[in-house]
Amino acid sequence: MSQVSLIQENNWLIQEAAFKVNHYKHFEGVFTTGNGYLSVRGSFEEGLKDENQAEEYMRLPMNVSLEKSNLMVSKWGTYVPGVAGVHPLLKEVMVNLPWMLEFKMWLDEEQLSMEDCTISEYSRSLNMQDGTLIRSFLWKTKEGQEVKVSFERLVSMDCDHLCVQRVKLDFQKGSGKLKVAAGINGNVRTNGYNHFTSFKSSEENGFIQTEVLTDKGQQVVQGAMILSKGENLWNVKQENNHIFFETVMDCDSHSSHDFTKLCAIATSRDLHGSDPYVTVKETLKEHAGITYELLKNKHTAVWENLWLQSDIELKGNDQLQISVRFSLYHLLRSNVRKDPRVAIDAKGHAGEAYFGRYFWDTEIYLLPFFIYTNPEAAKNLVLYRYNTLQGAKQNAAAYGYKGARYAWESGLTGEEQCPNWQYADHEVHITADVAYGLWHYYKATGDFKFLMDHGFEILVETARYWVSRVYKNDSGVYELSGVMGPDEYSPFSKNNAFTNYLVKFNLGIVSEAARLIKEYDQNNYLSLQKKLKITDEEYQQFETLLGGLVFPKDENRNLILQSEDFESYEEIDFNAVWKDRSKPFGHYISQEKMYRSKCLKQADILTLLMLFPNGFTEEEMKSAYYYYEPITTHDSSLSPSTHSIIASWIRNQEEAERFFLQTAGLDLDLNKLGAAEGIHIANAGGIWQAIIHGFCGVRNAVQSEKLELKPLMPSFVQEISFPYLWKGNRIRFTLNTEKILLENEGDNQVVITLKNEDITLAPKTRIEKELH
Repeated sequence: MSQVSLIQENNWLIQEAAFKVNHYKHFEGVFTTGNGYLSVRGSFEEGLKDENQAEEYMRLPMNVSLEKSNLMVSKWGTYVPGVAGVHPLLKEVMVNLPWMLEFKMWLDEEQLSMEDCTISEYSRSLNMQDGTLIRSFLWKTKEGQEVKVSFERLVSMDCDHLCVQRVKLDFQKGSGKLKVAAGINGNVRTNGYNHFTSFKSSEENGFIQTEVLTDKGQQVVQGAMILSKGENLWNVKQENNHIFFETVMDCDSHSSHDFTKLCAIATSRDLHGSDPYVTVKETLKEHAGITYELLKNKHTAVWENLWLQSDIELKGNDQLQISVRFSLYHLLRSNVRKDPRVAIDAKGHAGEAYFGRYFWDTEIYLLPFFIYTNPEAAKNLVLYRYNTLQGAKQNAAAYGYKGARYAWESGLTGEEQCPNWQYADHEVHITADVAYGLWHYYKATGDFKFLMDHGFEILVETARYWVSRVYKNDSGVYELSGVMGPDEYSPFSKNNAFTNYLVKFNLGIVSEAARLIKEYDQNNYLSLQKKLKITDEEYQQFETLLGGLVFPKDENRNLILQSEDFESYEEIDFNAVWKDRSKPFGHYISQEKMYRSKCLKQADILTLLMLFPNGFTEEEMKSAYYYYEPITTHDSSLSPSTHSIIASWIRNQEEAERFFLQTAGLDLDLNKLGAAEGIHIANAGGIWQAIIHGFCGVRNAVQSEKLELKPLMPSFVQEISFPYLWKGNRIRFTLNTEKILLENEGDNQVVITLKNEDITLAPKTRIEKELH
């Protein structure tokens, strides 16, 4: 596996040691910086030669996993989650906003270009510890001048609306005239489509600003100003949806220049409701008198706290440490900390491949990380589902059903945005996944107010959907047909095990939630009962369906069937069909044949076991793993982490480690260039789960009332250390092959079950135990 080079003495840095054009788009994704409100891809400030960011083309609805991306070598990206447009074929999409980090330079007549100029001593690195992106190199011009150039930038964690750049030039040889142009460029497109209905630009009191309106009617205002030492005269120029500062200065040998560029952004949908022009102006004015060092210090302080809550330390494997921190960095960066109207899109706001939409990834792969490191962030994710409940109800009605049917691809309102009918119509498990996610949040945090004010209504409406979606056969048994589980290569299955089990879970927790609310606050329950018009007859319907819905299993083989009809699918010769296993299996088979064959994109049953390990025996786990793994293509990026977890639980260490290394390298592998279109953010959450729930064997709050773990220490690290928030108490685990150190950093006593032994851990104490 060829990965990015690392700075071994500092496992917080990802370094690109040499510029290669064919790697550039990949590193734009890898080096994305952000604060949740704003994310910016890691494009060069000066851009690339002859790139056309305004190229227009029509992207078509299709399977994104198998889609061939546009051949552009560069993709600028400036994203504010919730700022959206309307595509004629793809429905609602996240909009790529004007590029505001532009900073171009000419020395005499030579324009700085990584492709055309003579560049040496090149280094570009992302410091994940403080979210700064730094690039430095020596520029040797054709006229013989030599200039040491450094760029540094950050998207402020201290101020949502602020992005800061610093550019330093040190002339080491020769002299000449330096021209600088730095501005905001509105010549960008989103997936080849122009979503701007207007572009305006202006200059005011030393700063420039732009305004765009999206075709969904949203207003976005951006501003920029230049701070530099010396008395440089900056002119402002405007041309073709582009506004920029420009200056020309004489530079002598050994002279130095230091520029700071402040950029601000605000939108008409911001929660505080202020005029975006006012927000941008005040943001620039407030920070104009603060040094770059102080701005960076304030930003870094927020990052320090985030890492304190979430870092996983691995000793003895530098490559793996950087890979794991890379996944955690992007989870932290992409979290929209203050806005429950949006979630984290499938590419982590680092690209447009999935149009900025939200999937089942949110509940199954992302939510666990936030539940056990930052419950407030987790709460925003589950509140997003409440805020889009009306859209889910409209989806159900559109299909002719009652209750709430959550969208497979969700956006601002919760109405279905998926343009592909096979997923939109059939991948209905998302509705039960939402119920699982909110119950997981409640069980882990004890947030009873959320359950009463928001969660219970979701549970009732989703249960109503299932009652109207199932059918009762002639034998009086309830069934679900025409269903696609997580395995998207089997779209029209009958009684899909994953879906049916989650539906049963969804139905079961409605009554449990009702009982809890009645016991806690009878008056509140009566109010909810009146609001939702729920009757005892409906509760009985839920219970009847819970007990009567089919769950397919082959008792003779002790095997849970992916679906009741799965064994009738055609066997397939993978070696004959799959000619090149470096490419997805889906490229080598027609959709028609795929849909009737035993070939899985990911294993439904293993995902089910990952969620409910206590619902099945170890023998059932082993039977499922060894039956389904050989016919699983792992074309889904979610598949390897799930397999690693289940392999850990059945004590197959070799397989657990193999799949973990596969998932850990997904977005850093230079052979695959997997980050070109954005970060596989659900895979990042899967990496966290594979370590915490897989190798360390920690059971989550749905799976166990007690904090329980059964570790399987991987061979490729010497020690694992991580924080874990359990029902309000932060516990730190540090384990190696021989011992485990348990530290209670909280204020309450915690009982920890280690390999079936109960250990009582008093507040602010630690206990060390042997693992053998």
